[in-house]
Amino acid sequence: MSLKKLWIVLLITVVAPFALFAAGGQEAAEEGGDVVISYHCWYPPEEILAPMIAEFEKLNPGIKVEVTKTEPDTHQQKVPVVLASKQKLDTMAVMNTDFVMQVEPYMADLEPLYSNAYGSDWEGKFQPSILTYSRGRTSGDLKMLPEGMNGSPVIYFNVEIFNELGLSIPETETDLMKTIATIKSKRPDLVPLAFRGKLPWLHTISAFGLYAQEEELWSFVRDDGKPYNSPEIVKMAQWWQSLYEKDIFAMDTLDIDNNSIGELFYGGNAAMMVHGAWMAGLLSEPYREKKNIGFEIGAFPYPAIKAGNTPTTAATPDMFFSVVNYSDHQEEAFKLMDFFIQGEGINLLAENFLIVPGKTDFVPNPELLTTDLARNSYKSIIDVLSNPQSALRQQDFLTTPFGKVLQNIALGGDVKESLDDFQKEIESGKFE
Repeated sequence: MSLKKLWIVLLITVVAPFALFAAGGQEAAEEGGDVVISYHCWYPPEEILAPMIAEFEKLNPGIKVEVTKTEPDTHQQKVPVVLASKQKLDTMAVMNTDFVMQVEPYMADLEPLYSNAYGSDWEGKFQPSILTYSRGRTSGDLKMLPEGMNGSPVIYFNVEIFNELGLSIPETETDLMKTIATIKSKRPDLVPLAFRGKLPWLHTISAFGLYAQEEELWSFVRDDGKPYNSPEIVKMAQWWQSLYEKDIFAMDTLDIDNNSIGELFYGGNAAMMVHGAWMAGLLSEPYREKKNIGFEIGAFPYPAIKAGNTPTTAATPDMFFSVVNYSDHQEEAFKLMDFFIQGEGINLLAENFLIVPGKTDFVPNPELLTTDLARNSYKSIIDVLSNPQSALRQQDFLTTPFGKVLQNIALGGDVKESLDDFQKEIESGKFE
């Protein structure tokens, strides 16, 4: 064999396997070239989440989503460990609790991602209160954004009963008193306004949230550290007590809980029900049919305490997302996050009425809200949540112990004495 032929044989022997390997690798890349992003969450229910993920993958060919969905407690414990050990994780649902502080070091700055996607005016796609709140939850950059807003209380009413008694939606607290008096007079068999008064935290949320139309006091005690027996809180507590004295909230509603309020209202035994914005599905005829509710339901925010006031509620952004800052696929992870917040994902979630979307161009599905009353009721919920004056949640510090104080005040306890005693308990370190 000539030297030239020998070199050719050697070249084929050595190079060919590498050429085949390269070709095989390229073929594998073409066949399985999808970017796989890892997403950890605890919500929504699987029957809602699965079609949402399928829709995202359909709209974004080339991206596959690997979902790890766990119970809330597991999510809160597991995700910080995954992040600290730099395991694969590209985007995550963020619990609006102390969890934020645990995971903030691993959150990417979202402003460049949104600016690249939508241009310099991207902020106009969000309710202003959402951006303000979100920036305040982390130190510095905008690192997490929510799907929308949730809040409580909102008043739902039985339209058939209102029509039967010739009632209209009350615009002031005085109007509400008259509405309740009419119901008691003409339909003494009904509970005029059902309130879950057995739940202490709901007293705190409702008192601060509704009284915010007079003066926003939750940040007064939470952020400014003002005492709970300050004159401002005394005035709010006196107003709360007056609701029971005026029979807006009847004393027997202090025994109503989550289960009994449903039995009362859905059974047609209560004319109105105080509940959260997450119950807005009651406005939808298809939703009511699924729940076997046989009457039309409308909604309105708690009316103005005084003429000229703007109704308020306790509302906060809900269901946050973030992109992981060490992810190799931040662009793809952002697409999934944005799908849930601004894209088709939030539209799908809104059809289940689990949240009021925070994007400014949201339009409810007309097939779900089929009457003017349903559409106007839903708009009234959007309006009151879009202008929250009290960002207060059930999980916030002291909501339950202070709620017990308000329950005692509702029963006729001395307002100043009750608040003085509570402040002494705080100063003693009882709740630390």
